[in-house]
Amino acid sequence: MLPSDDLRFQSAMRLIDNAEYAEALRHLDPLEGQLSPEDHAAALYWKARCFDLLGEERQARAAVDEGLEQAGVSNPLRICLQLESAALLRVEEGPERAVHEIRSLLDIYAKEMKAPDFQWIYAQMKQDLGKCLLLSGNYPEAAKELEDALSLQDQPLPRYYIQFSLGDAWYFLGDLVKAKYHLEQALSEARSAPKAGISSYYAARLRYELALIAYKQNQFDDAARELERATAVEIQDTDLLRVVDRLGDLLGQARESIRVH
Repeated sequence: MLPSDDLRFQSAMRLIDNAEYAEALRHLDPLEGQLSPEDHAAALYWKARCFDLLGEERQARAAVDEGLEQAGVSNPLRICLQLESAALLRVEEGPERAVHEIRSLLDIYAKEMKAPDFQWIYAQMKQDLGKCLLLSGNYPEAAKELEDALSLQDQPLPRYYIQFSLGDAWYFLGDLVKAKYHLEQALSEARSAPKAGISSYYAARLRYELALIAYKQNQFDDAARELERATAVEIQDTDLLRVVDRLGDLLGQARESIRVH
């Protein structure tokens, strides 16, 4: 991909490792006129990843398509670009389409994925596959793929999001114990993860989901504590704010009912 000993790329890669994606893009942009076609394609891959992680999928798509035009016919970089292209289909054509394309590519490149140099991209694509399965409502398969991704991943920030998604998968499968376990493991991973990589939305949503599980288990004091932690985070997402408020109302009614009786 990008040679780790090339000083031109070191600052951008360090910023990506620290989840400072917007700043990494600012470091990658000035390099484009200095690079060979292959190195330029590699830079475009990392730009696509940064844009994707920032939620700017259109710009990610533009970078991927340009990178595919410049990458060699059959090499590791082209495989990475193809896999990123497949992952972007989740917002362009729906998660089911992304699942089909990711699985197809993982089958085609099954031999390459066994190589040690590909372990990081294999773990990433297993995570993307699990997330797309989760979005499509295929919770058993999502849990399986996410467990595989977790076993391959040793970086705390990706592990945080894998654990988070596993919590959601098991919640929808009706296993509140496993859901709570994985959400608590996500909290543990967050202690070591780059702070820039965890938005206030996810920080609040994780606490809300723990509160919801506690509420469903009739552990109202625990639910109240988690809900307080959720509301302590500045919530700007209106949908999340609405469900947090709704759970607060339900919790208040449940505690009042206990007090009356």
